[in-house]
Amino acid sequence: MTSTTSELVPLPTRVRSGDARGVSVVRESSEWRRRAAARFALALVLVACGSRPPPGPVAVAGGAVATPAVRRHTKPPVSEIPRPPRDAGACVVPAQRGVSAALEVSAFVVPADTAGLHCCAYLRRSRASSVARTKDERIVLFQNGTGIYTTAPGDLDGLARAAGKNGNFALLSVDKPGVGSTVAGITTLDREAFDRHTLADLVACATNAIDVSRRQPHVSEDASVLAHGHSEGAQVWVRVLTAVSERGDRAWAARVEANVLSGLPLEPVTTGAERQLGVFLPFEIEAFRRAATAHDDDYLVLLGMPWRYLEHPMARESTTAVMERLATLRPGARFELFHGERDVNAPITNVNALVASQAKAKREGRAALELRLHAYPGADHQLDARLDTDLDTFVASLGPRRREPGAE
Repeated sequence: MTSTTSELVPLPTRVRSGDARGVSVVRESSEWRRRAAARFALALVLVACGSRPPPGPVAVAGGAVATPAVRRHTKPPVSEIPRPPRDAGACVVPAQRGVSAALEVSAFVVPADTAGLHCCAYLRRSRASSVARTKDERIVLFQNGTGIYTTAPGDLDGLARAAGKNGNFALLSVDKPGVGSTVAGITTLDREAFDRHTLADLVACATNAIDVSRRQPHVSEDASVLAHGHSEGAQVWVRVLTAVSERGDRAWAARVEANVLSGLPLEPVTTGAERQLGVFLPFEIEAFRRAATAHDDDYLVLLGMPWRYLEHPMARESTTAVMERLATLRPGARFELFHGERDVNAPITNVNALVASQAKAKREGRAALELRLHAYPGADHQLDARLDTDLDTFVASLGPRRREPGAE
């Protein structure tokens, strides 16, 4: 394959941090270009988990043109993403942007679930703590969706954006195994590591990143956690809570102050992928199935889900089943669910069914979660500015931190 360095068209419009990547590749064959464009679109369909559409088309090297929903900062083609430094024990911290601009930031490596894999985590000290030289009592974790992108530059969205504006919260983000950053804030990718990662690794990295954050000098040992998971990130956070509850760590679970989930997919990953293909790109279903069967990660990496990810038991269990299990472990646990009524990636009908079943269980005296659904008419999987407004209001309503029983 021949590849060239291509510069994607910059997008001036603010877009929500998400997962669709500006993947561009070059081949001589016009037929390959057509297929590449289709696969590029496939990646956008499956992993557009939190971005807002750009004002127009984005040029792709090789002549293909697509109109993706992209992150606020467009990333380079997968084939052109540089490899990280040889020192796998170091996480690079670039200049901070967005809500993290001017914040003190520390980076550390945390172990994943798969032997030999790790994630880079980035913790930003709150403005209030930095000025007063006090300890942070609250950590906000923002876990985004599927794709290849680094969170090192700190241009976070969702609850982290609202908390960053407030200035009283430490901000935590975690990269996926194999993903890192250059000093200029450009994503780096170690394909060998990334191709080995699974959903269980994302769960382990998020859990371990919170544990290490509480051991930082500027963070209280019993700091509470407010988490926002979007799309895949929502699936990860639900599994984090389930895992710590199943191991009986009541103190860890008690320090979770808020659970925010947006664009929550409730189907198993493999089921959701094929359903979305059937809606958006039915002619790619067979190619996807062949790639999954043949363990062709050169194809699957465009989706941000290598074959080990797709075959892992966590990816084959529905998030509905996980949340039903969590209800028996943490009855009464509260979740704020934000969802677009026109979300095709994660249909709201599934969310409505879960909310109804949990409400019924509560009425009948059975263990249930407290699910508060905030539905947005006309909004899709990307949501819109109404979410920003509601999250600002949510953060402002928190008031002083209250320590829950068992948190000590």
